Amino acid sequence: MARCPLGSEHWNTLWSFYQVIFKSYYIYIKSIELTSFRIFSLVGALFPLPRIVYAMAEDGLLFKFLARINFKTLTPTIATVVSGITAGLDISFHKTFFFFK
Repeated sequence: MARCPLGSEHWNTLWSFYQVIFKSYYIYIKSIELTSFRIFSLVGALFPLPRIVYAMAEDGLLFKFLARINFKTLTPTIATVVSGITAGLDISFHKTFFFFK
């Protein structure tokens, strides 16, 4: 069986060391980490989503009002707002302290 350079025994030792040193601050550190991951995933979802919603609305798969384009900026403004609200609600419904059972 092949061994990886940083085996599981090293990871377990490092993880227990981390938990012993930062025991009182562990929940706060993990909460900040999870919140930042959620923000990054929200931003990552917002880049392609309005164009996908616009294309689907233009093809007739979604409501036609989502295909409206702002003629000044040439962007699908309504699709951007709707997809941003949807992504924000989706992220906000997840429990932050799910990992701390």
